[in-house]
Amino acid sequence: MAMQAMTGQAGDSGDGNGAPRKKKWGHRARTGCATCRARHVKCDETHPVCKKCLTAGRVCSGINYGAGSGMPTRARHHGPALSILSGSETARERSTDHDGLGGEAAAVNERAEERRWGSSNSMRAMALSGREREMRLTRDLVPQGWHFSEACQYFNEVMLTRRLAKQIVPSDFHYPAGNTKQKFSPPPDHQHTVIMIALAHRISFLFHAEERGTSQLCQHRATAQLRTCFYRHMGEAIRALNRHLVDVDMSGVIWGLRKIANIVSAELYMVSTSWRHHVEGFLALVKHGGGAYKILNHFPPIRLAIYYMTVIANVANTTSPSHDLGTGCMYPGRDETRHLYSSTLYPSFPCPTSLFMDMMRITELRNQQRNCAASRDAQLQLRQSIVEVFTSIDAFEPDGWTERYQLPRTRDIGMIARTYKASVALYGVLGLGKSQACWIGAAAARPFFPSLTKPNSNSGGTGTGTGTYGSLRRALSRHLGVVVEEAMRTLSNQESLSWPLSVLGVGVADGTAAEREFVKKSLFEVGMDPNADAGPMDSRGMLLEFWQSGRMQWDECFRRPTLVLA
Repeated sequence: MAMQAMTGQAGDSGDGNGAPRKKKWGHRARTGCATCRARHVKCDETHPVCKKCLTAGRVCSGINYGAGSGMPTRARHHGPALSILSGSETARERSTDHDGLGGEAAAVNERAEERRWGSSNSMRAMALSGREREMRLTRDLVPQGWHFSEACQYFNEVMLTRRLAKQIVPSDFHYPAGNTKQKFSPPPDHQHTVIMIALAHRISFLFHAEERGTSQLCQHRATAQLRTCFYRHMGEAIRALNRHLVDVDMSGVIWGLRKIANIVSAELYMVSTSWRHHVEGFLALVKHGGGAYKILNHFPPIRLAIYYMTVIANVANTTSPSHDLGTGCMYPGRDETRHLYSSTLYPSFPCPTSLFMDMMRITELRNQQRNCAASRDAQLQLRQSIVEVFTSIDAFEPDGWTERYQLPRTRDIGMIARTYKASVALYGVLGLGKSQACWIGAAAARPFFPSLTKPNSNSGGTGTGTGTYGSLRRALSRHLGVVVEEAMRTLSNQESLSWPLSVLGVGVADGTAAEREFVKKSLFEVGMDPNADAGPMDSRGMLLEFWQSGRMQWDECFRRPTLVLA
């Protein structure tokens, strides 16, 4: 009937009162990609992406030859794959006759496929059976920005809700994604990064539900389709990032910093090895923009992205070998880092500012100790620096912890302060163990960490002698074990214990089997949290290998750059 209306005579009346019928012309068949058809524009049918969508900056859904024809279709569902059909309705059944092609067009397409595959070719049967096993996802046309809206809803209702329920201190990092008041869709590059984060969390969540310690993520068949979508959106986000980082000005620097931070946050949910390069690129871009102060003065909202990457870079350096440290311990500068870090609390690493700066200093000394063996003056200077750092750590009072932002006086705050004081102290002893000969002798005049090792102290000191490296290591390990065991029972946010547990795991390498079993079990429990990154499980695997090897040194455990945060 539609063709009759389009080919009707000029004198035909459309409503019976003599008015001439207006001619309407259209395509004889609905060809081209689904995106162009939804926009009512002529598609040039270029493979694999049509030029109309490419020039308009839209995601081309590919050429669809019609349902039921058996022709290879490129109209795949590339969204976040969060909307799953119920029942037994497959994508093939859902799209039957959805594009308006009748039986005649289907027969034409069937003959075209026979010419391509052959009427009795087994490859054709294999292709058909493979498509029948497609994941049961809808391929209906959706409005522009639909998948971005789904990703924002998933972030706000699933990810953010769980984080708010476990927060110890209100953090600037807990804010909703998207803007419900805006009447337009954000740029495609921004949509890709948000969808990528939602997909990464969903993949990690499904992997958690199936004893994630028993298999590798790349072998997890239940998330294969989601991982395909994730890496497609990640590729689009990186492609857009590379296009904007050519002859970049200040606005381009800010744009690039936000995108790199989003990419890294998604990568950390996956078992990825590229996060280190993106962190280095982020810090290099900060330096290119004139430093953190200059960028923050130009665009203050970028503070959280710089804060996040600064924490990631410095914590990752603690669990990296001393010969392969990143730029996080040298840049941004110490004053910039102190001012930035003291502005809010990072939920997965709620370390007090003074202890965070001591941790950075220990990492710098780990880098320096490799060059101090041949020079006596360098050894004396290293010894003096180590004593100063250890004294600063011991001087921190957990009950008197204050910051620029307001801290509630709760039991959790005191527990966090005690845990990170003991963790940073043990990290210093373990990380600087290679140069113990040049600094352990200073303990004869004044013992190290008396507040953590003296008997009958309020902090749970062990009371054992600490005049040798081995005794100091065992005393701090036992003290941290007692504190972390209590924290695992009482803290609402156990994700914050991933780094202390990793430090304790190296400390109990010469401890009892019960101590190692506690670390192993606790890291598994932290890693099974739905919001946890891949860090706890990665740390757990490295510690198991480290314990079996019989080694003792810090660098012998973390032999490659690792991020153990949850």
